[in-house]
Amino acid sequence: MNSNKRIQQILVLLIIVAMIPVFYVAYQRIQVEEQARQVEIVIDTEEIYLSAAGLGNREQYLNALADFKAAGATTATLYQKTMKLLEERGDISVLEYPEAATLVRSQPEGALATLIGGPLRPMSHYILVDDLQIFDHMTHSLARAMQEFGWKSFRNDSLGVLEIPSAYWDLYEGVGLWYDQQELREYIDAGFLIQLRPANRPGITAEELLEEYRPLVDSGKVTGVVVTGTKLPGTEELSGKIAEYSQPQSAFTAFVDLLRKENWYYGLVETMTQLDSIHLTGDEVLLQSLDFQAVRVYAIQRAELDKKDWLTEKGIEERWLRAAVDRNIRVVYLRLFENQLKNQEDILSLNQRIVSSGVESLRHAGFTIGKASSLQPFHLVGWMILLPLALAWTGVLFLMQWGVEGKPWIWWSLLVLVTPIALVAGYLARSSGGVGGSWVSMRQLLAFAAQVLFPVMAGIFAMKQLERKQNLLQGWILACGSFLIVFSGGVLLGTVMSDNAFMLELQYFRGVKIGFLLPLLILGLWYFTRYGFEFRSPVTSRGWVEMRRDLKQLLASPITVIWAGFAVVAAGALFYYVLRSGNASVQAISSLELQMRAFLERVLVARPRNKEFLIGYPSLLLMPVFAKWGQRFIVGPLLALATVGWVSVVNSFAHVRSGMWISMTRGFWGIALGVILGFLAVGVLLLLSRLVRRYWEEGGEHAKTGS
Repeated sequence: MNSNKRIQQILVLLIIVAMIPVFYVAYQRIQVEEQARQVEIVIDTEEIYLSAAGLGNREQYLNALADFKAAGATTATLYQKTMKLLEERGDISVLEYPEAATLVRSQPEGALATLIGGPLRPMSHYILVDDLQIFDHMTHSLARAMQEFGWKSFRNDSLGVLEIPSAYWDLYEGVGLWYDQQELREYIDAGFLIQLRPANRPGITAEELLEEYRPLVDSGKVTGVVVTGTKLPGTEELSGKIAEYSQPQSAFTAFVDLLRKENWYYGLVETMTQLDSIHLTGDEVLLQSLDFQAVRVYAIQRAELDKKDWLTEKGIEERWLRAAVDRNIRVVYLRLFENQLKNQEDILSLNQRIVSSGVESLRHAGFTIGKASSLQPFHLVGWMILLPLALAWTGVLFLMQWGVEGKPWIWWSLLVLVTPIALVAGYLARSSGGVGGSWVSMRQLLAFAAQVLFPVMAGIFAMKQLERKQNLLQGWILACGSFLIVFSGGVLLGTVMSDNAFMLELQYFRGVKIGFLLPLLILGLWYFTRYGFEFRSPVTSRGWVEMRRDLKQLLASPITVIWAGFAVVAAGALFYYVLRSGNASVQAISSLELQMRAFLERVLVARPRNKEFLIGYPSLLLMPVFAKWGQRFIVGPLLALATVGWVSVVNSFAHVRSGMWISMTRGFWGIALGVILGFLAVGVLLLLSRLVRRYWEEGGEHAKTGS
């Protein structure tokens, strides 16, 4: 037994040594993340244009933009014109065949009938343009499609008409046509940087694409691109089929080279669930070609903005802050929030205030405002081989805690066996610099193992310490020791998943729900095998006979109302625990908790998790109190609650998008506030126990005196 204890001590020393490269890689990642602290505030010029159109003329639109610039916006969007966008602006009219035929019949001498001079074609769309400059831009951009498919165009001194077969309309309605150079100059003159909003144009050549972007390059004001539609430029043939876009002379390759040469970022738009990003055809090839020089973009969806009594001005400001702090968002994209207002000036003023307060909040949190800064390439190749060693050796230490009296050579053999396995796992988990691959699955597996193993080891440590000593200050040792274990496990998890693919959330942690449940189940099983259903100290020898006896006793116990009620409460708590694991919907969170969250986020920026400082650590500090009082049946449930907190500490690092230092800071605040609340809980418990004891003593005295 002494030999096994010595092996455990050696294992602890080996784990500490193995954690040195883990913390070194964590430090490297922190350095990379700290260099990407600049947030870009982008306004959607098309939404502002449509909103300001009710104010009168273009001068008032430009004045509205100037007000947004004064409020702190850095960047204006420059959309590549599409027929859909031009129709929304009212610059063109799109008529389907029945509408066009009705117009010709009602006005046989009208402009449309006169210009076409013949019968209309069924199953066709007719685009009417009275601004001939716009018409010329359209026909120039669509010249190859018009020639290939035989589309017709008609033009006189006052009207242009483009006839497109309806079968092509869905494909070509949203294609990128041209960038308006006048708008470009106006936005630059107003002091804005420019974010391009390109769209794919089927069949575009590399020469056409480069010619189109030359004025934008010459401006020197472009920061990056956020593509509209579902495909990147150059990925589609004229017919709509996916092109062989990765070829050296393709338009797609020219687009990628342009981004790389000009240092323009590629914007990854976060999905509504705040998990992953919207994926476009060609983006994996682009990201690998750019070595992940991309930024995450956050825009509140229109469905949320228009939902009645859902968002507030202050709420949007807090969302911006959480996006930058928690999710590595570096482009905050303003879509107009109307808040049921009708007056256009009021709507614009409201959104200008949102920009101003949002910028102030971001600066208060330590961010700078300007062109979005992307994460530098960060891939683990050499160091990755060593990272699983700490995990493997911790696994051996875990197996030794089950009371198996194996001979020392068994444990030495196991240690020798798992070491090369860990090195092989690290080798297989080396980054290929790609978005996906087998290395991703290996890292996810290693991260999941850390998520499960370290909270269990924290629980085992706490219980073994509780066996040795049970006093009111023992909770401090339990809290600090267990925190060091789960904090190390969290850092290990975070370093294993350190790669641009995870940091940009193109890949993410798998198995959140089971990762929250499994530590509870494993630690519960270990608790039963060591202590039975009740914490007994000192530990007596327990084998299959004792465990079978306890199970029989449990199954033979009568079901009382108290135990039935306890089972219902426990089942409800477990369901709510699983429901709240991962990205819980805001609808599942009470308004009081939301207010508390908002307060902590404003004060601490890196808000600790409720499971840690409200549940985990206070429960841990109460365990020695109840053990000392002899109320040992309460220790088990308190251990389960403490495990909830430990799981949360490790899981914080699974949100790789948040940044390593943010996750670390959450853990520090969690234990600091948790220990304070824990000591307060202990004080309240001692006070209540004293009052109850005094009450019963006084009751006994009254009974003796007969009063």
